[in-house]
Amino acid sequence: MSGGGIGAIAAFTVMASSNNIFDWLFCVLFIVLYGWGIACGIRLIEGHANALKSNFIFWLCQVPAFASPIAGYFLGSGLYVTAWIRPGTMERGFDFAVGSAFRYSLLEQYQPLTLGVNLVAVAICIWFYVKMPKTVKKLDTVRADIDSQQ
Repeated sequence: MSGGGIGAIAAFTVMASSNNIFDWLFCVLFIVLYGWGIACGIRLIEGHANALKSNFIFWLCQVPAFASPIAGYFLGSGLYVTAWIRPGTMERGFDFAVGSAFRYSLLEQYQPLTLGVNLVAVAICIWFYVKMPKTVKKLDTVRADIDSQQ
């Protein structure tokens, strides 16, 4: 949850220093994502029924990282370890940090094609996915009970 707060503050900082409408739109998008991440964390702590599924989806948003002359996207909240490759040059590497970061680009012709995966987000998604079936089965049982009572 603190990762979401740090990310939202970072997005507000970018907004404060930019007059570009696209910067503002992208920052609002990332603020919404970080806010949703905070809400997902709170729901998980409180034990809400769909908390595992919403957290899975939030962390899934953090898995891809890419850049190209057309568009680019990266979202990291809390902790990230991103493995990346540039297919044109076969250059590769890792980015990692404790904290939050986001990157975006739109129609920046100098951006080389870069493809990446946030390994921490993949691991957390796997964990939520493994835990999710128990919850989904319970919800399906409850729905079946409700349907049979009608």
